[in-house]
Amino acid sequence: MSSSFFKLQKAGVGKKQNVLKSIQQNVNKLNVKTRANSKGLYNLQRAYKWFNSRFLRDTASFRNKIMWLEKKLNAHLLSHKTTTTMKPLIPTGVVGLQRQSLDDYKLALCNDGSHAAYWYQISPLVSPDKIFIYLEGGDICTDKQTCAQRCKETRYLCTTDLRDTMELRGGWWSPNPDLNPAFHDYFKVFVHYCSSDIWNGNKAKSDTTGDLYFMGAEILEAVKDSLTKKFNMLKAKSVVLSGYSAGGIGVWRNCNRFFSGFNSFADVRCLVDSGAFVPWRSFPDDCLTKFNYFVQQLTEFQGHRLDENCLNKDQKYKYIECSSLSTAYTFIDRPLFIAGNQFDTRYAYQFSVVCGIRFTPPLITEWKQGLTNDLQQAGTREAGLAYFYRNCATHETAERYYNDKFMYNGKELTFSSVVNYWMKNICFINPLDRTCNIIQTVSKCDSRNQEG
Repeated sequence: MSSSFFKLQKAGVGKKQNVLKSIQQNVNKLNVKTRANSKGLYNLQRAYKWFNSRFLRDTASFRNKIMWLEKKLNAHLLSHKTTTTMKPLIPTGVVGLQRQSLDDYKLALCNDGSHAAYWYQISPLVSPDKIFIYLEGGDICTDKQTCAQRCKETRYLCTTDLRDTMELRGGWWSPNPDLNPAFHDYFKVFVHYCSSDIWNGNKAKSDTTGDLYFMGAEILEAVKDSLTKKFNMLKAKSVVLSGYSAGGIGVWRNCNRFFSGFNSFADVRCLVDSGAFVPWRSFPDDCLTKFNYFVQQLTEFQGHRLDENCLNKDQKYKYIECSSLSTAYTFIDRPLFIAGNQFDTRYAYQFSVVCGIRFTPPLITEWKQGLTNDLQQAGTREAGLAYFYRNCATHETAERYYNDKFMYNGKELTFSSVVNYWMKNICFINPLDRTCNIIQTVSKCDSRNQEG
């Protein structure tokens, strides 16, 4: 390899066609069977990384050429037999992402006032005509005291993340079509959670907020605008908004708003993982009165954007109605997939603290039966709504059991296969198909958790 690669690295944007042509020519000429080419291969890697970091945002034709280039490079590196230590540009099963700051959006602020950020996929390269967006979870704080403590003890959840790149693997991040049939070829986006408001706040800092910003809804609006400008997201063929726990709540609370303005032919969906589908109607009135007040105070403290149509309904416990997915799903216009555990310990703990109750075995059974009834009613009522619930007592992401195998109606299934089934629209053709709506009574649970 000549030193021309390093000269080209200093070239301006106008030289990019020459850069690409030079790299491609050297890929085709490279003979990886001899040690003599080890240095050339290393230089080629450097040239690729330089080019990729600068021109990912360019036209579709450029992206296609880079995708071809990456496949050739990885093939060469994997077949390299010399003693030189070299690894594929991206290890098998790993997705590489690059940071994008939201500094240009004055309202996209973390709790401490720093600007939020997201990460978009750079390796392996895929077209952004299908996009998978993941909202990070991380619980919530509920008043000045708990928020101050949160930001002191877990600062990561209250400020921007400055990592330039990250690597994610497994579950819905996997580029392996056998392990991740639904999303292996989707362009992945990871959004850091730093607003402590379940992605739903819209409150600037003041004395009443303890000088903290709660701008989760604004952060998500900024992500949408940025992805639209960088990758023409509004004209994508398919977009899935997903998240776990606090991120899962953020998904369904923002589902309608986030997907407004998209191409009418686009396949847009919301995938909620452990996102507060709570059987609250099984609790006594005195508990619901307390919990409704608790949710109202939290909504006002952080400026949550609950659905206006829901809030305008004449209902006794409207703040619970509009903040729990088990009742608020009727106001969501987009296809919805819900995953979780039949006894979610995180949300049960919230009720136990606010209502002063202890979850005895009979009460746990009542919770699980109430959740089963609510899910079956939702699956029957709403075409396009599907669910997958394990009979476990935990608050755990579906990513942990994404490819665990279990038997259901005489068939071997995985969570990933059920999501893939939903993504193929089969559930919409027959919304009562039981493969779309599963409450698994003998599924695997983490060894630390107890099966119901």
